[in-house]
Amino acid sequence: MTSLRDRFEQSDSFRRGVLGAISGALAGVMLTLLGGTSAGDFLVAIFVGIVTFVALWLLTG
Repeated sequence: MTSLRDRFEQSDSFRRGVLGAISGALAGVMLTLLGGTSAGDFLVAIFVGIVTFVALWLLTG
């Protein structure tokens, strides 16, 4: 049985899923902290999620 680390290193789809989950969780936390009452709050959360995903993708790629 392969470990999560081995699977993370070998599978691009698994890596994208993990990075997406981390980015989505961070965007959700950011939206909660902002209050989530306006469209601007949602746009900021989406932006933070995208930037986090790209940064993690570059760091692990």
